[in-house]
Parts: sequence; structure tokens; C-alpha cells
Amino acid sequence: MDFKRSPQWFFPLSYLEPDLPYNDPKAKFIDDAFKATMSLSVNDQTFNQEVVNSSVPVLVNFWAPWCGFCRMIKPLLHHFQEDWEGKVKLVDVNADENLRLANLYRLTTLPTLLFVENGETCVRWDGFRGRDELRIALNSFMHNRESDGSLPASTQRLAAREISTLDRTL
Repeated sequence: MDFKRSPQWFFPLSYLEPDLPYNDPKAKFIDDAFKATMSLSVNDQTFNQEVVNSSVPVLVNFWAPWCGFCRMIKPLLHHFQEDWEGKVKLVDVNADENLRLANLYRLTTLPTLLFVENGETCVRWDGFRGRDELRIALNSFMHNRESDGSLPASTQRLAAREISTLDRTL
């Protein structure tokens, strides 16, 4: 197996881009690949600095390594962060390693997402039924924030119709 060396890591190239053969020159170093898609991990000590005192609204993703749905929505959250770059910051909190934060926010299920602005929790998402429902909820919320008002009735009907369609397919 061909390994490339970056300053801190040794990883097989197939880990970065699984569709490329091990020796493909187009494969990227681990640092470049992860920096582009990596969210900030915070813990009990850094939570206030990175979330509560942030000048940018923060989407907090409470997750755990054993949670399959947490891993499944990770790419969706990265796409969301890319789509709203500069307008929202994505941070991850491992609920297993940060029990004080998990208790403070009274987590009952994982994943749980919190949208925090000016140190206050604006919205909490937990118990969603699928990636599409989460995508619709996140984008609707951000569009609503941008317009500084409620969503137009046509958009509300569209979102409701999309969610009801999802309910029928699940």
C-alpha cells in the first residue's frame, strides 16, 4: 500500500479518495483533504470561546463515535457550512467526552444540533427522521434569518410539502 507523508500523519491514499488507485498522482495529502472539509472540534474548555463568545452564529453538532446517523449527516453538515460560508460556523462536540456540555444542554438523543447566536440557543434540532428533513430544516432556517422575517407563505408550503413527502417515503 502506498502511503504519502504529511507533516503529522501517515495515511493510505485510498482513505482520502477511495475511487483513485493507491498510486494515482491526483491523490491529495491528508492535511489538504481534511482542512477543506473539517469542522472545528470543541470541548468543555473551548466551548465558551468558540461558541458562546463567537462573533458569527454557530451550528453546534453534538455527536458520538458510535452513532451511525451522526456519521451519516456529517457530509450534509459540511455542505451546509460551505453553502453558508462566513455566515455560520460549524463546530462538533463529542457528547461522550464532554458530559458537562451534554448535561447542560439536556441531550436526550444524538445527533442534536443547536444554532447559537450571541451566546443564546436560537433553535434546537433533534429527533429528525432523515438527512433530507435536516437539510430542509437547516436551509429554511438560514433563508428565514437572511430575510429577517418569516418565510413567505409559498416557501412554508413548499417546505411543508417536502417534509410530508419525506414522511410518506420513510
